[in-house]
Amino acid sequence: APYPGPGNATEEFDGSSWTNGGDLNAGKRNYMGAGTQTSALTAGGYDGGGAMNESEEYNGSAWTAGNTLGTAVYYNVGTGTQTAGLSIGGYTPPVYPAAQNETEEYNGTSWTAGGTMGTRRAYAGAFGSQTDALVAGGSGPPSSVTANVEEYDGTTWSEQNNLSVAKNLTGQAAGGTANSTAGVVWNGYGPADTPSANTGNNNVEEWNVSTNAITAGAWAASGAMGTAGYNISGVGPQTAGLGFARYTAPDKNNGLTEEYNGSTWSEQGDLSTGRMDACGFGTQTAAVCAGGKQDPGSSVANTEEYGGSTWSAGEALPGARRGGAGIGILTAGVVAGGDTGSVTDTSLEYDGTDYSSGGTMGTARTAARGSGILTAGLVFGGNEPSASDATEEYNGTAWTAGGDMLLLWLFREAQI
Repeated sequence: APYPGPGNATEEFDGSSWTNGGDLNAGKRNYMGAGTQTSALTAGGYDGGGAMNESEEYNGSAWTAGNTLGTAVYYNVGTGTQTAGLSIGGYTPPVYPAAQNETEEYNGTSWTAGGTMGTRRAYAGAFGSQTDALVAGGSGPPSSVTANVEEYDGTTWSEQNNLSVAKNLTGQAAGGTANSTAGVVWNGYGPADTPSANTGNNNVEEWNVSTNAITAGAWAASGAMGTAGYNISGVGPQTAGLGFARYTAPDKNNGLTEEYNGSTWSEQGDLSTGRMDACGFGTQTAAVCAGGKQDPGSSVANTEEYGGSTWSAGEALPGARRGGAGIGILTAGVVAGGDTGSVTDTSLEYDGTDYSSGGTMGTARTAARGSGILTAGLVFGGNEPSASDATEEYNGTAWTAGGDMLLLWLFREAQI
């Protein structure tokens, strides 16, 4: 029988039977779909003559034209909602038969470019939301079926565990479009299926993520810092880090500062006061280095602020302190605990200009680590003086006990 031409019919399911809904404005096949029965989205497809870039929205009774995709595509897959949808992969003539790895995001009005997948694919299965989606299987050229799975966080795609069976042309479901933590892909067509029979398979695979499960992490080698050392302070995320104040031999009091872009480190302006075991908080372009220790010598009260290339003097701590835990940003930061001659339970708040007294911690500690913001901060681990598994939470006024860590955690200071 001849391959059926593109159609425009819509049918709705009420849990037991199908009824006719409003027709699409254009006949098409091999397009993405997202949303719900009363708020649906479709985009791309094949109209019998080539790839399409049109999108349409459904309100439960009729389809209306939406804005166009940036690139005409078919055999793309979709997920999300009518106001936050995703179009993933597909074929884009004249590239055929090579699939694409582009993603487009829809905000209810217009389409914009999203993250690029690591694996080119069409005919895939997908589920989840615009900011938490999973795509599984699919084809490069039709003869190259993949088991690859990737997860999308709204910005980038990351590799996940593969399907056990490579497949394309799957069915998929996720129990809604909430996230990528639970879904199913079933049936499809893969290398193990007989091409002449073209019957596909009845394989079903479930995807589940549990926040209670402890899974092994994986580290990958990256660029080495320009200067070796320890007792270093740092701030920022993986792709915009800042390292400063460290113990090095033979310099000992080192003020070197290095920025990290996700792959390599680059030297920046030095701290005016070389030190180690300092408290750091803020970002790569707006950081604070407070206190620390010099060798030979004692703890310092000096504070310096980093603006993205150089350090400048800030308000000094009320007293010399080393080993404090840092929380927050330059204009709303906390120095918690540390050693002021003895291990302390005091904390100090910094507004970018002045220090003021903060809440008293439940446990005095030094060499701990901090995270979060001034009004929702954490301090964990450290030395009380023995290794600690304690966690404390800060609400901007007072400290309260949090859950203990699984392991005792001590960030050792240099014994000098």
